[in-house]
Amino acid sequence: MQFEFPENSSYLVFSSEVGDGAMNLSNEKNIDSFVEKIGLSAPLSQAQQIHGSKIVKAKTGTVASGADGLFSFDKTPLSVRSADCIPILLCDKKSNFSCAIHSGRRGLLGKIISKSLKKILQKYKLNPLDIEVFLGPHIRVKNYSISDLDAKTVEKIGFKKYLYYKNNLKYFDLTSCALGELEKIGISRDNITDCDIDTFEDERFFSYRKSGAKQPAVFMTIFARQDAK
Repeated sequence: MQFEFPENSSYLVFSSEVGDGAMNLSNEKNIDSFVEKIGLSAPLSQAQQIHGSKIVKAKTGTVASGADGLFSFDKTPLSVRSADCIPILLCDKKSNFSCAIHSGRRGLLGKIISKSLKKILQKYKLNPLDIEVFLGPHIRVKNYSISDLDAKTVEKIGFKKYLYYKNNLKYFDLTSCALGELEKIGISRDNITDCDIDTFEDERFFSYRKSGAKQPAVFMTIFARQDAK
């Protein structure tokens, strides 16, 4: 699946689908096949992803150990994997800054946006109001129930407003939490585009919450410029 982001820009988003096969780091053949399919002309930069809050500068053709986010100023295609978590993609056309973040509940609670991303924007003197954001396919609140223990952790960290209660179950609103964290660091809501795809309901995408250990697979989202070379 291909998305154009932001509208009429040179940035493109490619998301693999179930038919492309599992995109875990160990599935190199599937990854190579997908990269060839979308016609990527530059070596891919990948994140190892440990559900942490580390964002690092991408190195072309490598896997960033311990990182859940990558950023670049040199057109390097960036990739993150998810199977319910949010692929958060950012760009600043003025500076050629691009960033891809894998963000689930743990990453958001760990302040991957409000601390890690904020530090990068400050370090490189990027204006948050110039940043465009795309939220890729991820699980939505109605399908994301969490345990009482996890709910207590959410409350303790100060994210209680993103909890919803229905039929004695607690649900976490991953989407609203990500939006809130992005707005907290100064990114305008008007500059944020949500694809509105729910991985739990859309059969084109892997969902860990739906399949669990029976199908421990992920899909890949690649963020690149059309002229990346």
